[in-house]
Order: sequence, then C-alpha cells, then structure tokens
Amino acid sequence: EERNEHHQNTKSLRIELRKVEKDWEKAEAKVVALHAKLADPTVYDDGAQVALLAKQVDSAKDLAAKLSARWEELASKLERFNN
Repeated sequence: EERNEHHQNTKSLRIELRKVEKDWEKAEAKVVALHAKLADPTVYDDGAQVALLAKQVDSAKDLAAKLSARWEELASKLERFNN
C-alpha cells in the first residue's frame, strides 16, 4: 500500500512537472517571438505598438520566471520522493 501511495504521489508530480515544463517552454518561446518583433525597425514607427510589445515581453518573462520556479520546486519534490 505504501508503494502504491508513493507511486500515486510521484505520478501526480510527474504529470504536473510535464505540464509546467510545456507551459514554461511556451512562455519562453513567446519572449523570443516578441523580441523578434521588437527587432523589426518598422515597429518603432508606432510608439503605442512598441509600448504594448514591451509590456507583453515583461509579462511573458514574469510568467516564464514563475513557471521556472515552480518547475524547480516540483523537480526537487520528485527527487526527494525518489531518494
């Protein structure tokens, strides 16, 4: 029974870890895509668009950082369960 409980605990951690990792990758990809848009000189013709893109970059970076921290937390928990 203890082994089964251990398996269930680690299974839910692994599932959440994979989800967080996918979301983190998406957030990082969004940061890269937004930086690519900001690299286009024509974007700077529209100050409002630049401000919006900069705000979106900040939001995507914040999300990526939160997801990174959550991933680290989950990975650490999973490692403790497996030791």
